[in-house]
Amino acid sequence: MKAQKFLDIFPITDTSTLDLLHEKTFLRQGITRPEEEIKLLHSITDSALCNNTGSLLCCKQDDIPLSAVLFLSDDRTAYYMFGATDPDYRNTGAGTYTLLSAIRHYYEKGLKEIDFLGANSPQRGDYKTSFDADLKPYIIASI
Repeated sequence: MKAQKFLDIFPITDTSTLDLLHEKTFLRQGITRPEEEIKLLHSITDSALCNNTGSLLCCKQDDIPLSAVLFLSDDRTAYYMFGATDPDYRNTGAGTYTLLSAIRHYYEKGLKEIDFLGANSPQRGDYKTSFDADLKPYIIASI
């Protein structure tokens, strides 16, 4: 992958980096994040890192954070919780490189599944399914 040549992936514990990238991503999309969602991002990320039930990876170039992803995990599955890429660096491949690095990390740990947690969002669904995901219905209703 081209991005490997000039980008570095690091585990981080700084929730504010993910929050800043998340804010930039949503602003690019013309979406204002409700304060409650910002608090949830911090709470979920901090708790996962504190309890060792998640990993926060950041892709940097020359110490500039370009992309970050938070995965939660148990002994079988890793769950893609949050991801964000600085809009100014979208064409570097940083977002995909960060996500693929997280998938590799969990594969090497022996986990059996990666759950992208939904592909129903018009803003994110196509990206998630581009990883050759096996779509599974979460809720099935019948009358």
